[in-house]
Amino acid sequence: MRTRTAVICALTVCLAGCAWMQPHLTPPAFPEDDPPPAVLAISVRTYPPVSLWSEPDDIVAFVRLEDDADMFAGSNWVESNYADGERIYLLDAEPGEYVAVASIRVPDSPDSYGRFVTYYDEEIVRATRVTVGVGGFAFLGELRAKQHLDLENGDDAQQHYSDLLATAGRIDVRYRGTRKEFGRDRDAERKFLEETLDRFGGTGWAGMFEARLGELRGGGGTP
Repeated sequence: MRTRTAVICALTVCLAGCAWMQPHLTPPAFPEDDPPPAVLAISVRTYPPVSLWSEPDDIVAFVRLEDDADMFAGSNWVESNYADGERIYLLDAEPGEYVAVASIRVPDSPDSYGRFVTYYDEEIVRATRVTVGVGGFAFLGELRAKQHLDLENGDDAQQHYSDLLATAGRIDVRYRGTRKEFGRDRDAERKFLEETLDRFGGTGWAGMFEARLGELRGGGGTP
């Protein structure tokens, strides 16, 4: 089985010092071997506590649910491996069931010590739950999240995942995230894919996205 491009960190590994990767500015190469790759995709912007303006995040943390795991208490997380503005992807994902649990904005300065991490509440986690099969594309939604400074008042999902994703030796600015807007209908997915294609022109990824877009335009596929 090929080596996946994303890095999966279990709780014990992460607490031992697993660090967030830097944003990925170019997509990984399309793997030509079998089985065909799967893709997760989500659109994310966050609204800071004292601002009317939203900002795109750089990284999304997904949790892969195994053995009927509680979606609010998963233990295996994987980072997105490509971002284009607010559109964030996990390309070459392992097939399975996933939820989005947090998003991260990385400061422009490479010398910055911490990052801005928004932990999603149970409503968002539940809304983003998807299953992706071999060679499939799964859209987790178009999310606009509000940031709150009182993470200590977070629900069970926020408390669990803020512990799970903590990194040794790093002081992050951590927020409790709640839904401002969320959509995951066919129109939102179609818009996402139409905006995606230019970035992936001439690659195998574009072929996957075009196939899914054709299903949506023709009324086929999953809703």
